Amino acid sequence: MINLKSLIPNFKSPKLMLVFLAALILGIGACAAPQEPQKNKLAEDLKTAQQSNSTLTLNKVTLEQANEKGETFWKVNSENAVYSKDKKIVNVQKPVGKLFQDGKEIYDIQGETGQVFQEGNQVFLKGKIVATDLKNGVVLRGNELEWRPKEDVLVVRNNLTGENKQGHCFSEGSAGFQ
Repeated sequence: MINLKSLIPNFKSPKLMLVFLAALILGIGACAAPQEPQKNKLAEDLKTAQQSNSTLTLNKVTLEQANEKGETFWKVNSENAVYSKDKKIVNVQKPVGKLFQDGKEIYDIQGETGQVFQEGNQVFLKGKIVATDLKNGVVLRGNELEWRPKEDVLVVRNNLTGENKQGHCFSEGSAGFQ
């Protein structure tokens, strides 16, 4: 048996020594206690956020989508983007961006508002659309633009006008490019 009096000579009373040891053991136990309540709370908060139907709003954001090879499909800068997880739609304000084909920029685009659907498989812009073909300089204007990158399809519709270096052309319908 260990003689406590010889190890701690300042304690003259065995009761005082027992109180000291009890406090020491409790103190060491409290320091070594796992922080499970905090970890559990964080995990619960994350799970609740993932399950809720709430929206996430981001300001001055860049959204982009790439294919399996890592080639960019599209890239859109926006003043703000509102992501609603349950609908898998991102609503963007004043989008300005670029469309890509085979990893190369093909169009500069802009509009008043827009939406990105189905995890980036469709980009839709509305209001005062401008799409500039970077290869030949053709500028398309309309009220709606739809980009389906996996199909390489761009549709501009609703009050479509087009212009190039030689002049203007007008259309009542829509134009699709592949």
